[in-house]
Order: sequence, then C-alpha cells, then structure tokens
Amino acid sequence: MATKKTTKKVEQINENDEMREKIIADENTLDDVLDKLQPVFNKIEQDKLRCEERKDYRNYDSKYAVMISAKLNAILRKKQTLFVTQADMVYNDINYLHQKISEIYDLVACITIDNCIPFIIDKQTICAYMRVSVDFYQLLLNDASYDMNIRNEMKSLEDMLLSMYQQSAENNLRNFSAVKYRLGLKSQYGGNEVEEHEKLSAQIINGTYNENEVKAKLKRDYNFELEAPKEKKESEKK
Repeated sequence: MATKKTTKKVEQINENDEMREKIIADENTLDDVLDKLQPVFNKIEQDKLRCEERKDYRNYDSKYAVMISAKLNAILRKKQTLFVTQADMVYNDINYLHQKISEIYDLVACITIDNCIPFIIDKQTICAYMRVSVDFYQLLLNDASYDMNIRNEMKSLEDMLLSMYQQSAENNLRNFSAVKYRLGLKSQYGGNEVEEHEKLSAQIINGTYNENEVKAKLKRDYNFELEAPKEKKESEKK
C-alpha cells in the first residue's frame, strides 16, 4: 500500500506534468510566427516591385529589417513571459531547449534567405520567442546548477548572436559604433552592470569610445576580434 508521502509525491509529479503541457501548448511556433509575418513579407515585396518600376535602386534593407523587427516583436510579445518556475519546467529539458533554439535559427534563415531581407536578431527578441526574461536566459547560459549540455546549447546560441553582430558590422549592415556598443556591454552578454552601460553610452554619444579598449574587451571576453569596415574607394562611392 502506498504511503501518504509517496501519494503526495506522485500527485506533485502529475501536477508538474500538466503544467508543463499547458506551457508547451501556448508556446510560440515557427510556422505560426511565419504565417503572421507573411503580410509584411508581401508588403516588402510590393515595395521592391514599385522601386524597380520607378528605377529607384537605393538600398532599403535597413527599412525592411525594421519593419520585420517591429512586426515580429508585436507578434511575440502578445504572449505572457513565463515565471522562472514555469520556464525552468520546460527549458531544463535539453531536447525542448534544442528544439526552440533550432526554430530561432530557422526563423532567421527564412527571413534572411527565403525573403532576401538581411535580418539581425537580438537577444531580447530571442527571449520573447522563448517567452523568458533576459535574466533567465543568463541563468541557462551561466548557472552551474544547469546541466553542461544546456549551458553548451546556450553558448552556441550566444556565439551565433556575436557572429551576426560581427558580420553585420563588417558588411556595413549596421552602424559600426552601435555594434561596438552592443558587444561591449556586459549587461547584454553577462551580468547587470548598469554603471558600465551608462559609461559606454556616454562615450558613444560623445565620440570618446576607446577603440583599443573595445578590441581588447572583445578578445578577452568573447575570443574574437571585431574589425572596422573598410572605407570604400572613390570609384565605388560614385
């Protein structure tokens, strides 16, 4: 005969399983998000056709990326952010975590490749897709209480983010100073260092950002070097 203690434990497990199923049932899915983005894809395609008809060959990629980002955040932020206990129920499972991160990779690829819109996703949008706070994201990335496989999965996602920012700067898809600012912030890729955030922000605004310090920081903290985009030749500017 089962003891009261055993029965209570089984009931708790059942309750947790039910809660987990409810959380997963309300998750963001790749197909649903892409379906809701389709009207924006159509609008961008129509705009490209109008530009072609007018022989307007200016580059509007940055405008299109902003349109995608605005609509994507409007879609994702309609769902409530999970409490830490709720997030832990689903993301402490390496298989589920891998599935959601794979969907994020596919989302970026679909926007960038299938729809020809250079799109640089940021950590806040990733968190919105996963329905977690940035603080919980950092826990998964850094907290030793989580399995090493989970932390490695998060490290891979982090490397993708850093690589995208690096490439966007090298290919002139984003303002180089803004990219340096983002990558230089510990609050973006580490803890919560508000003083450093404010200091770097002031340096960017005043144009006093120390190039050598930035490069040293990126090399030390993230193990890569960020090079400034090369100046275009006069013949290329015309």
